[in-house]
Amino acid sequence: MDCDPRKLWKEIAVIALKDFAPADLALFGSIVAAASSKSWRDKTGGDWHIASYLFLGLLNTPCDRRLRKLQLAAGNGHADAHKTLGSVIADAAKIISRCERRTPYPALVAISASDCDNALEEMGVRHALNQDLIEVCKQARRTTQSVLPVLLPLAMTASYDGTQSRIRRKAPETRNIGGLPSYVFDASTQTGHRALDIWMKEAPDIGRMIAAIPSMQSQVTLRDEALFAVEGGICVDEVSDAFYRELSTASMNGHEDAPNALVSELRAAMRSAIPLLNDIREFVYVSKAG
Repeated sequence: MDCDPRKLWKEIAVIALKDFAPADLALFGSIVAAASSKSWRDKTGGDWHIASYLFLGLLNTPCDRRLRKLQLAAGNGHADAHKTLGSVIADAAKIISRCERRTPYPALVAISASDCDNALEEMGVRHALNQDLIEVCKQARRTTQSVLPVLLPLAMTASYDGTQSRIRRKAPETRNIGGLPSYVFDASTQTGHRALDIWMKEAPDIGRMIAAIPSMQSQVTLRDEALFAVEGGICVDEVSDAFYRELSTASMNGHEDAPNALVSELRAAMRSAIPLLNDIREFVYVSKAG
């Protein structure tokens, strides 16, 4: 907040979108509105006051990652393998193909603003959606520069009948390293990246499983996604219903280079070796600190 408040507000909106949006649409709308208007935040108590209030709202909301899971399932390209979810996944794949634009850099994806907005308007008419929801999704797309807001109406209209419950999960082992929880030192940080390289050597079983993947890029992707699944992505309070559970399964399948059995085995091995990883993270952190 002190160094780059603009980036902070974009990240708050991204977190709300990826991890919570369908669980509390009103809260998501409030976050998008606050993130998009500094003048409104200044008039309503300032960044700290507004961010604190909204963070408390997120902390009291169960995690709901159906947008991200729907995006992953659509990217897997196996809609025909999911009889119940097939049409939803296929529709999501069409939206993503329509709205995203590839760039010369494989890790970066551009978004077509007009195609995103047109897709949202079409869904609004087809499903008789509230226009306020469509406007929130448009603003969320502008704020986050992501295709996920365009998938929100699709996810909301595709939910099954039935009772939605909240499930409790056991948090992974977490250690305080430099005043931060150990799971933040993932592949996106220098300390975490270095620790992962050492971990692959100190945990040879994990290293061998990852090395069995032919593509170097796929190896990195598999390693990082598996670690997120067993550590950084664990939420102790999460929604659960038939649609969410099937979508979760669909989003984990379809890796071209990694059979499902290998992914499951790798995750189990990683889960057991988290204490070793935290030892390495602490060593790397202390070494860098001098």
